[in-house]
Amino acid sequence: MPLSQRSENEGFVYNFSYMDAFLSHLDRHGLMPVFEFMGFPNQHTYFDKTENFWFNLVATLVKRYIGIFGIKKVSQWRFETWNEPDLKGYNLLNCTLPVYLTAIWVFAEYLAYVDGSSKGLKEAFDGTTGKWRLGGPAGLFRDKGHPLCWGLLGACDGRHPGTSGRIDCPLKFLSFHRKGAGTADGVLNGTFLLLDTIRDKFPNLMGMPIANDEADIEQNWSRSLEWRADCRYAAMITKVIAGYYKSVWIERKLKIEISDKYDLAAAQPIL
Repeated sequence: MPLSQRSENEGFVYNFSYMDAFLSHLDRHGLMPVFEFMGFPNQHTYFDKTENFWFNLVATLVKRYIGIFGIKKVSQWRFETWNEPDLKGYNLLNCTLPVYLTAIWVFAEYLAYVDGSSKGLKEAFDGTTGKWRLGGPAGLFRDKGHPLCWGLLGACDGRHPGTSGRIDCPLKFLSFHRKGAGTADGVLNGTFLLLDTIRDKFPNLMGMPIANDEADIEQNWSRSLEWRADCRYAAMITKVIAGYYKSVWIERKLKIEISDKYDLAAAQPIL
C-alpha cells in the first residue's frame, strides 16, 4: 500500500489501489479475508507510533471497504493484530527489550497499536448494522522472551502493572499459534497446555472465544514429507478439527471463533 506524507501537519496520504484490486479479486470468488493489521506502507517506519496513527489508518481503511463491498460482507471479515509480534522476523515495530524500563515503554507502544486498531474498527462500524471482530495477539506464547503476547493478555485481564483496575479489552477473541511435530495429537496437546496456562494466569479471559489459526501438523510448512501428498494429510487435519470440537467446545465448554458463517457459529454455547 503506497504511502506519502505531505507535511508533518497534514499527515499521511494513502493509495489503496493495489489493495482494492486484490480484495475485489477475492470478492469475485466469494472469499472473505482474515485481515491482519500488520506492516508499514512503503516500509516507512519513521513516524510516531501513537494510538491516533493506528486509529486513523484502520478507520480510513475499513470505512473504505465498507463503502466498496457493503457492511454485510465486511462484517464477515475477521480482523487480527500483528502476527507473532514477539518474533524479531516479524517485529517491524522494532520493539527491543534491553532493560526493564525499555520494556515498559515498548509494551505501552504495542498496547497503543492494539487499542488504536480496535478503536479504528469501532469508528468504522459505528452507525451501521454490522459487527466487527478483532482478535489477537496471534502469537506463539513461549514461556520466555514473549512479553508482548503475555502482556496484552495481562492488560485485558486487568492485572498488568501500570493499569488502574480493569480496562476494556480491545480484543473480541483470543488468537494463538500451536503447531504439531508431525502429528495431530501434537497440535491438540499443545493447545490444551496453553489454554490451561491462560486459564490459571488470566481467569477473566476464559469466556472469550479462541482461535488457533496456525494449527499446522508440522511446524516447518516447507519441509518435504511423504504424507503431505496423500490422504493422510487430510485425515490429520480432520482429526485436529474433530478434537477441537470435542475437547474445547463440548468438554471444556469454551467458545471457538468461527470464520465460516455456515459452520458452527449458530451453536456457540452460552457460558
